Amino acid sequence: MRNRLRKIYQNTIEYYDERLNSEPNNLEVLYNKALVLFELKQYSESEKFCDKVLDLDSCHVNTLNLKGIIAGFVSSDYKTAISYFNKALDIEPQNERILKNKEFALSQLASK
Repeated sequence: MRNRLRKIYQNTIEYYDERLNSEPNNLEVLYNKALVLFELKQYSESEKFCDKVLDLDSCHVNTLNLKGIIAGFVSSDYKTAISYFNKALDIEPQNERILKNKEFALSQLASK
């Protein structure tokens, strides 16, 4: 199953690459590629695509959340993670997913 899922993700990345050839600033495709790369544990590549999204739209809530996840839960940089979560919450203050991510990052920071 794991190899099958990896193949699906690889095919998805190829599809996104094709789309980005004709639409290099397509936020949805850039974000979705970042998400797939994250799922493949290609965190630095995922972060590069997050940065591309945020260069085009600094208020892209899902990307701010993903950047926070990468900073906090992958790199253990909880201060940076919290800053991304705060930016996202400035835009969507009631977003439960981001509130929970921030709460977890705060708890990890407090336990250090």
